[in-house]
Amino acid sequence: MKALKLLLRLLLGIFLGGIGLWLLVWHVTETTISRDIWPTAQGVIVSSDSSYEREPPVSHLFSSHDWLVAVSFDYEIEGELFTWYQQWYESKAEAEKAKLKYSPGAKVTIYYNPKIPTVAVVEPEKRLLSTADLVFYMLFVAPFLGGGMILIVEAARKLRTRINKVRRE
Repeated sequence: MKALKLLLRLLLGIFLGGIGLWLLVWHVTETTISRDIWPTAQGVIVSSDSSYEREPPVSHLFSSHDWLVAVSFDYEIEGELFTWYQQWYESKAEAEKAKLKYSPGAKVTIYYNPKIPTVAVVEPEKRLLSTADLVFYMLFVAPFLGGGMILIVEAARKLRTRINKVRRE
């Protein structure tokens, strides 16, 4: 009976850890912008600004990227006009370069989400980890991964104890 309980804990740990890992991979792939996947359109910069953030978000606390760059742009897809924006954090020097690169009226390549064409970016590599991302990780990914790992470690520890006990006999 104890062996069955131990096996069930181990399997439950692997199952929960697998769900947590799947959620993590799914969320990252769904929110990652790829130059290879998202189609492009030509756009025009409407506005751009950069400002120093005294308290950057948690995802940028330990970096020198404390300047928020905000770019707003218009673009057209199949005759329909869209307006969108993108924000990301940079160092002061990079923020100044971005402000020059994305000055109002500049023509740029826009990468847009083929599933939701109202969502687009000018810098696919720049991503602002949002509060929603952090909440998702804390509510779903961490408990499944953490719970799974705890169950696996606990089952492995008990299994090792049981094996040592059998060896002594």
